[in-house]
Amino acid sequence: MKKLWIALAVGFQIVVLLGMAAEREYIRETGRIVFLQTLPVDPRDYFRGDYVRLGYEISQLNKESAQKAFGSEPVKKGTRVYTVLEQNPEGVAEFVKMARKKPESGLFIAGRVNHPSGLRHGFNEMNVFYGIESYYVQQGRGKAIEEKMSPGPIRHSLEVEVAIGKNGTAVLRGHRWGPFATELKILEGAAPVAPGRPAESNVVPSGRLSPKLRFSIINAGSEPRTLVIPPDLCSLQLVAIRYDGEKSLGPPGECKAGPEDVHLLAPSERKDIDIDLAESRWHVPGAGGQKAEIGAGDRLQRYRIVYRPPIGSVWQGKLSSRPFMSATLVD
Repeated sequence: MKKLWIALAVGFQIVVLLGMAAEREYIRETGRIVFLQTLPVDPRDYFRGDYVRLGYEISQLNKESAQKAFGSEPVKKGTRVYTVLEQNPEGVAEFVKMARKKPESGLFIAGRVNHPSGLRHGFNEMNVFYGIESYYVQQGRGKAIEEKMSPGPIRHSLEVEVAIGKNGTAVLRGHRWGPFATELKILEGAAPVAPGRPAESNVVPSGRLSPKLRFSIINAGSEPRTLVIPPDLCSLQLVAIRYDGEKSLGPPGECKAGPEDVHLLAPSERKDIDIDLAESRWHVPGAGGQKAEIGAGDRLQRYRIVYRPPIGSVWQGKLSSRPFMSATLVD
């Protein structure tokens, strides 16, 4: 009798696993196809063959989004959540909001809370896993993907193709490289803080307060691509990287562009854009609401430059630079 129960238990587990595999294969073939923007993480495990560990932009939930979804309810690891998405013209699905209950319609992906503890301490450490964090690739290809995604002067973006079922379950199908790569250089760094003064003391140093940057956008594809960059650089934004998410600091307002602002890049061609953050158009709100250079505030604050083309442009995506502080680049 004992052997019979063991056999039944093993058989039941096999049936469950086969059912899960069949469901995922069905979703892979019939689900809605979208692309998700990835973030680089540790890419290989030699004991399990070639695979790439993936993180996603939609996996990082800031405090404001979490509070809208959970309110005052305690957030526990493993809690089921649903991330509502919106597909841009390039086919990349972007975060709209998070919900506790499964939406009745629309595009959404189901996940589970992985690291909720940071929210209790005011940090942006609440991550959501969607079951698509391990991407197995052909033997020998994992290293090539790792090298292209790893931190370095030129950064390429990996977009993962997934199929999403009606219940929000996602299944990996493949990947593609984003059409552009970016590079950021500091042409002139901010002057150092006087000896004995901590960088976060907000003591204004003598000399340059904020850096002068060169943000380069490179056509990483095999076909010509267009960028839209008006003279006032309204398609670029300065973004502050904070514990509760990323916040755009401007310049604000509608971005208007004409035909003369369209730049056609051949494959491997780049567009270099010099940005002097000492100029008043890049000033940010400081103490008392008065605008000032970023270098007049917390010298350890991290920022990035983000390119967003005006509405109506041929390519409607987002390009982010590597992080930087007033005097140095950050990986």
